[in-house]
Amino acid sequence: MVIGAAVRAKARLGGVRPGNGMPRGFTLIEILVVLAIVAVMVLAVGLGVDTGGAARRIDTEAERLAALMQLACDESALSGQEVGVRFQSDGYRFLRASGREWQPRTTDALRSRRLPTGLQLRLRIEDREIDLDESSPVSLREPDTEADTGRDPAVDPTQRRAQSDALRPHLACDVDGVIATDARIELGAGEFTAVLDIDGDGSLRIAGTGSSP
Repeated sequence: MVIGAAVRAKARLGGVRPGNGMPRGFTLIEILVVLAIVAVMVLAVGLGVDTGGAARRIDTEAERLAALMQLACDESALSGQEVGVRFQSDGYRFLRASGREWQPRTTDALRSRRLPTGLQLRLRIEDREIDLDESSPVSLREPDTEADTGRDPAVDPTQRRAQSDALRPHLACDVDGVIATDARIELGAGEFTAVLDIDGDGSLRIAGTGSSP
């Protein structure tokens, strides 16, 4: 099933070169996206099989988030455009820098994601805990109107600024593919918590799941 989905994804990405009808090769970004889709689908299968209980499900979500953040940083380095991530207590979404604004990503791999019921996300940036539900929360649905992205000229300037702030990432990969900020992301449910540590040198590592303090 996973292999078939990957083949279909590659077929969609392949396309035909305009003008001469010859198929073009895959770009490195396209290959990375296909690999990320396969990895996320494998993780999703793991979530559906309750072999390790709550602790394993939390670990799987942490691994998924780490893989997607790495993909975002790889894309930043390859494209020369920053890609960031904005968190909520129950999910996260990826954004791409577009001039002075940030626009939501809607690809298969870097689309908005909501955590499974019961899981909660906490974020610390440089030893400061971020209130994810109070500081400019952003809907995890994809924007479907210009007003959603803050470009509608009929929107009041104050409202437009609030929309712009809501689309500003908490963490961003620079054009070198590095998150140059110390941060800690915690995914927890009940007594179990998985920790994802990000160092300012760009390293990203997952601490094993353990009991919450």
